[in-house]
This record gives sequence, structure tokens and C-alpha cells, in this order.
Amino acid sequence: MRLMRLGRLLSFMSSRARVLPPSSLTAAIESLPAAPEAVGTLRAVRAALDDDDGVDADEQLAAAAAAAATALERAAHRHGKRGWTTLRDAARPAAASPAAACGLGAALALWRDRRQNTTAPHGDAAPSRAAAAALFASVDAPLAGAGPVVDALLPHKPDLKIVAGFARSARCDVEPARAAAAVRREVLSTDPPPPRDAIGGALALAAEVGAWDAACPPAALVTVAAEAGLWAAAEGLVKAARDRGDAGAAPAAETLVDACLERGLHRQADTHASQFADLCGAARLVEARLRHGEDTLRKVVKKQQFQLVEKVVAGVDRAARQNKDVEARRRVRAVALEVLAEASERALARDLRNTWAARDGVEVDLGFADTGDLAVLDAAARRAKYVQWDEVLPAVPELIDDAARLDAAVGALGAGPRAFDVEWSDRAGAALLQLATKEGAVILDVPRLCASREGCAALRRAFRGAPLLGFGCSQDLARLRATPAAAPWVDADQEVYDLQTALTQKRGGPGLAAAAKAYLGKALDKSQQCSDWDARPLSEAQRAYAALDAVAVLLIHEKLRSVDDAIEKLRRIPPR
Repeated sequence: MRLMRLGRLLSFMSSRARVLPPSSLTAAIESLPAAPEAVGTLRAVRAALDDDDGVDADEQLAAAAAAAATALERAAHRHGKRGWTTLRDAARPAAASPAAACGLGAALALWRDRRQNTTAPHGDAAPSRAAAAALFASVDAPLAGAGPVVDALLPHKPDLKIVAGFARSARCDVEPARAAAAVRREVLSTDPPPPRDAIGGALALAAEVGAWDAACPPAALVTVAAEAGLWAAAEGLVKAARDRGDAGAAPAAETLVDACLERGLHRQADTHASQFADLCGAARLVEARLRHGEDTLRKVVKKQQFQLVEKVVAGVDRAARQNKDVEARRRVRAVALEVLAEASERALARDLRNTWAARDGVEVDLGFADTGDLAVLDAAARRAKYVQWDEVLPAVPELIDDAARLDAAVGALGAGPRAFDVEWSDRAGAALLQLATKEGAVILDVPRLCASREGCAALRRAFRGAPLLGFGCSQDLARLRATPAAAPWVDADQEVYDLQTALTQKRGGPGLAAAAKAYLGKALDKSQQCSDWDARPLSEAQRAYAALDAVAVLLIHEKLRSVDDAIEKLRRIPPR
């Protein structure tokens, strides 16, 4: 019934237009088996497309497609929601008839005003695309004979993204030469330049049906995709060319990797060079892996995840050995030694250099003088660079995991605002809660305490005892609330203030390490940030790191109060 109403609506709109002999597209649609309810749709499409006598049918066409999209949206609304499943189900009556599906799909693909309408019921596509996607998603079997319909669409400058979905869902054969001409017309247009979404549609069609030729080979299309930032489309083109056994697959893969390298997307370049290693060659794989490795070394050393340095070097080695590229193996080691030295880890750099020379046969210049006790010199350099626990704490706190010890420890913290911080790992909830006042700091085993009602009650007393100061602490609170607990203990009206807003008056801004550098004179050492916080027992380095985070919040607050009554400027976390 819904499709019949849609057909009557489209027929009414077309009744005022002169009905001319069917065009090639209309003939292709009407050659399909047509259910009676499809007739209205077919007439509307024919009236919109027939221009043998020079009749301008753009307005009719836009009205027909708009009515189709609106009818699907209204049908979805009648189900009480606008979800994708509802929209798809609303399209099922049309999808049940091959002729109706082709007629409705053609009208939507040829909606001339699509680029002027970005309001969408789904994603950021125009309503015509959402309606077409719902229609094609409802097609359960190939639309027999739909290939000529798709071919006939192409000369009329349709939305190629919809045409690509049409070809994919109908599972029909499309004439590659005609499709290639349509793709070329879209992506090579310069007056005006094509919008990004139009380029994406053309590239989707090219990948779907192999729509390329000598004038616009796969490599040229990959270049267009890269310039538009359509990396998934670029990857899809290379896959399509490879799967079709096309000679242009190798140049397309090389173009994709080179485009990533030129733009500094080294991890992406490594991924594609590995994925298409049979196409782009060993030399490109080595270069991409080396660039990615250099970036990764800087990141892991900055986080002081030194155990990953060897893993990164080994990854470059695996690629370089295939090409017998000794220079690449030297380069990655030289970068590793350089960034280790910058991080005051010269003793480790020296040990690795010696290991690589003895084990791997790769000699690399150390890059600094190997004199004195490097371990002592490194420790002194780190002390000068980072806040040390013994500068602000009498001792590294032990981990508290029972209610009685928690009550005693919190009682010793005294009155006044309490700074807090939270650590977590991969599992849900929090692993640690750290509290600090002028009297000292405590570290709490949140999962263990939450396992009993006594522990939850003790946590609640600790949290409710005074105003809490955090630093960018919305996620900390969310983690605490998400921890499985025997009883609720984080109250919705808990008095919590975000110290970060005193620095920026907005969310975001500098992290805690940078704020410590600005207000305490030295940064926080974040080397333990990504360690395993669920491990028991915790190392002294982990406990020192955790305690320092909370103490730093307190010290920064005191610095701010010495200038102004900063607590009045803090943003209170809204209750939940």
C-alpha cells in the first residue's frame, strides 16, 4: 500500500508533463517484470527523463526523487523512530519488485539538486542517498536484467555513489567503458571542481565495476582520492584492480604508498606497503617501515616504554632483510640511540648498541661520548628534568586494599581540599584511586575495596570527607562510577572541582605534566603511564608515579591560591 501511494503521488506529479516515447533508460526499466504497484514509479521516471523533444525535465525529476525520499522518511517516522533498520524496512515494498526497485533507484540517482541538500536522515548524505541505500539494502536477490538500467543511467549525470550502490546491490554487469566515461567526467571536472562527496561516489563506482581506462587508469584515480583525503577509497581502488588482475594494480599500489609518505602518514604507508607488498615492491616496503619505525621510536621513548625499542627495530629488520638493505637497518638503530640519549637513557643506548653489534652484526655510531658512569649521569639528568617523589613525599605510599587501613590512612590526611587522581588499565572501571593533602598521600586498590560493602562504605567516607580537586577529571569520575561495586559510593552531588579550568577556563588545555612544568618548575615523569595498573603487587615506580599525580594537583592548586583564590574559578563537575 505504501508503494501504491508513492506511485500515485509520482504519477500525479508527472500527469501535467507531456508523456513522450520512452527513453533508453525507461525502456530498460520497463523491460523488467513489473508488478502493478510499480507502474506509477515507472511513469514518473519516464516523464522526468523523456527529453526527445528538448523538454527540460529537471524540475520534474527533482520532484520525483524528492517524493521518493520523503515517502521513505515518512514511512520510517510512522514506525516511531528514524533508525536505519526502520528506513530499510520502509523500502521493502519497492524492493519486492525489480521494476519498482529500478525505477525508484533511477529517480533517486538522478535527483539533480542532491548537492544543495545536506540534511539527512542517516549520516551526512543527502536524503536521496539515504533513501537509495535503504532501497538497495532491502534487495534480497539480484535484480535480473538490471545491468542495462545502470548502463542507461550513466549518460544522464547521475549521483555515482547511488549508481555504485545500485550496481553492487543488483549484482549486475555494467559496461566498464561507459562507467569509466562517467567517472572521468566527474573526477576530472575543473569548472567547477567537483565536491568531495561527488569524487567519493565516482571512485566507489570505479572500484565496484572496474571503471577505468587508459585515459584515467587506477593510479590516476588513486591520486585523485589521495588529494581529496579519501584514503579508504584509494585502498579500495587498489584492491579492485588487483582482484581483477589489472595491469594497473602495481602502479596504483605504488602511488598509494608514495602519497602516504609524501603527506607524513607513515603508519598508513607501512600498512599499505605490507598489504600490497606483491605490487609495490620491497624497496617501498622498507622505506615505509623505516619511516613508521622512526615515528614509533620517538613515541615509545617519550613514554619511556623502552621494552618496545627492540620490537620496533626488529620490525624494520624483517623488511630490510628481504631487500638486503643494510643502510635501513643502520638508520633505525641510529634514530633509536638518538632519542634514547635525548631522554637521558644513554646507558641503555650504549648497551643496545653493543648488543646490536654482537648479535646482529650492525655497527652504529653511539652519537655521544662514552665516558664516566652513564647510569649515574642519566639519573642526575632525570632528577633535574622531572619532579621526584622524594622532593614532595616522605615515603612512597603502600597500596591500601582493606577498609580498616583505609579509614586510618584517610584520617591521617586531615582536613582541607583533597586532590585525587585515578589510574586504569583495559578492563572496565578504575584500578587505583590516589588522594593527597598537605599531610601526605594514599593509594587505594579500588577493585579490591569495591568487592565488599565495608570497602565501599570506607571509599564513600574518604570521598565525602572534603571537597575534591581533580585535573581534567571527568573521565576519572566516570571510571570510578563504572567500577563493579558491592554498593554505590560515588554520590551524584559529590563536591568535585576541575583544576584544569582554572588554567584555561574551558575544557581541554594543558595536561598535568605540562602544568607541573609551568607551576612547579619541572615536568612529571610519565614513563609509567601505560604500565599494567591491574598488576599486583605494584612496583615502587608505579606507586611513586600514582602518588605524584595526586600530589602535583595539590601543589599546583597551592601555587594558584598564592596568586588568587583559585578555587572560586574552578569548574564544578555537574552531578550525575
